[in-house]
Amino acid sequence: METTASLVDGDHRIIVPAALTQRLLEWYHTTLVHPGVNHLYNTLRQHYTWPKMLEQIRTYIRSCHACQLGKRGMRGYGKIPLKDPETEPWKDVAVDLSRPWKATVDNKEIIFHTLTIIDVFTGWPEIIPITTKKSEMIADLLIQEWLQ
Repeated sequence: METTASLVDGDHRIIVPAALTQRLLEWYHTTLVHPGVNHLYNTLRQHYTWPKMLEQIRTYIRSCHACQLGKRGMRGYGKIPLKDPETEPWKDVAVDLSRPWKATVDNKEIIFHTLTIIDVFTGWPEIIPITTKKSEMIADLLIQEWLQ
């Protein structure tokens, strides 16, 4: 019996059917942790081939949201990268410690810091006076004041 279609090319690379190219691209792109066009193309062409392979890889990577966010040209030096907006409350919080504050209580001058916690979605703030900036105390306060 003679077959007219071959599963490999002259370089012993697997000829991938059009129906499977997208799945193959997704798997390799994710597994290799979002490589660029050249890296992905050079990796795939060692074992696989299909028509317009390089063009399809370029299109796929251009449509990858994570790759577009991570592009070198998207970030400016010394600038905080853009963040996706939150879509629900209490999912993401911003935490900061302030400089020392001075206050007079019962004719005594006291010095304290503040722990600031803000829900990113709602903007709900909590400001907690603290006497020490030790990590154990901050962790306990986050649990007591925010999570319970």
